[in-house]
Amino acid sequence: MTPIEQAKAHYVKHGLNFEQDLGYYLVHGYVIAAPDRFMMFKPVRAEIGEADWFPAQPDAWYVHYAAGKRCLEWFIGQAPFYLPKIAWMRDKGLKAQRLAVYDAKRLCDRLKHK
Repeated sequence: MTPIEQAKAHYVKHGLNFEQDLGYYLVHGYVIAAPDRFMMFKPVRAEIGEADWFPAQPDAWYVHYAAGKRCLEWFIGQAPFYLPKIAWMRDKGLKAQRLAVYDAKRLCDRLKHK
């Protein structure tokens, strides 16, 4: 199963609309789709999180969905511009939990030493 197929299956499993989110991120965020990785992400203010669209001064990348081999490491090296934090929610589903926010440099250093 390709990473984009994994994303679609995850959405179906949780009763979410993949095409709606994909369309929104294509227009208002960022989408990376390759045979070995898939990501949807956008800049946000970490204290607001996912609901923060079009922030004037973002301080974090919010990774809405990521699948594939080492895509987070790849993302850190290829992000459209630098932001000091990276944030996401694990297994979001319908019962979203609190946003996990990480220092981008520290996370990058940890991933390089794996």
